[in-house]
Amino acid sequence: MYKKISILLFIITILLGGKLFVVSKELKDTKNELKRQSIKKEETIQDKNIDKYTNTETNKVEDTQSESNKSGEIEVNDITKPIEGLSTKDNEDVRNTVITFVKAFANYCDKDDNVEKRIQTRIDNVKDLLSEELYKSTRAGVESEAMHQGKEFTYRKLEGMRIYEAYQEGDKVYINLEIFSTYYDIFMKPQSINKSNRYSTSDFKFTLVKSNDKWIIQDFTETFK
Repeated sequence: MYKKISILLFIITILLGGKLFVVSKELKDTKNELKRQSIKKEETIQDKNIDKYTNTETNKVEDTQSESNKSGEIEVNDITKPIEGLSTKDNEDVRNTVITFVKAFANYCDKDDNVEKRIQTRIDNVKDLLSEELYKSTRAGVESEAMHQGKEFTYRKLEGMRIYEAYQEGDKVYINLEIFSTYYDIFMKPQSINKSNRYSTSDFKFTLVKSNDKWIIQDFTETFK
C-alpha cells in the first residue's frame, strides 16, 4: 500500500513538474514577446522622430532655397584688395556704386515690353550714381535699345559678377569687373552670343570721381567677349 502511494506521488510530482515547466516556458516566451514588442515600439517611435526631423530639415533647406530663389540675389566675387589711399568707407562706396549700377543696367529679364518701364529700371533708378553728362548719354542709348528690340537678345538676366581690378590714379578711381549674363529671345528661350558658352560674358571698366562727398561714375565702357 505504501509503495503504491509512493508511486502515485512520484507520478503526480512528474506531472506537476511538467506542467510547471510548460507554464514557466510560456511565461518566458510571453515575457520575451512583450520585450520584443516594446523594442519594436521604441524603434518605431525613433523612426518616426527621425523621419519627422529629416522632413523638417528638408523643408528648412527647401524653404531656404526657395527664399534664395525668390530674392534673386546676384553673386558678386571681389578678388581685389582695398585701394591704398582710400578709407574703408570709400573702398566700400566705390564698389557698392558700380555693383548697384550694373545690377540695374545689365539686368532686364522681364516680359514687360513697356519701353518707359525698362528705361526707368535700367537707368533712371540709378541716375544719382552717374555724372549728369553720363546719365544723359547712357539714357539715350538705353532708350534706343529698348525701342528697337528684335527677336534675339530681347531679355538679359544678370547671373553674377567678378571684380578683378581696383586702383586709384590721382583723384580718380578705376574699377574693372566681369559679368556673366543669360540672354533670352522674345519667347524667353535662352540664347548666347558665344554658342560654346553657357553664359555670355562682358567686361565693364568704370571711372569714378568724388563729387560733393559722394562717389559717382564719370565714365564706363562695356566690352562683350
